[in-house]
Amino acid sequence: MNDGLKPPSLRVQVTEDSAEFNVQGKNVFAGFVTNAWEQLKPLDEVLVVDPDDQLIAVGRAFLTPDEMKVMKKGMAVRIREGFQ
Repeated sequence: MNDGLKPPSLRVQVTEDSAEFNVQGKNVFAGFVTNAWEQLKPLDEVLVVDPDDQLIAVGRAFLTPDEMKVMKKGMAVRIREGFQ
């Protein structure tokens, strides 16, 4: 599904632990983000991917990429829809 956008465009990558919840439509929290596209801005629409770059959800970023990577708490992406 995300073949049209080469990595890391518009992506927030999460841990496998987080991916299990994000596919169910649960939000991404900063402590579980492993990588984020450097050009993201808060309120951008993003693709949430697992460690294998498989699309698991789409949502809206709430933090900058740097904040996502260093913060241990707080919502990083509000999930609009998960894909199981």
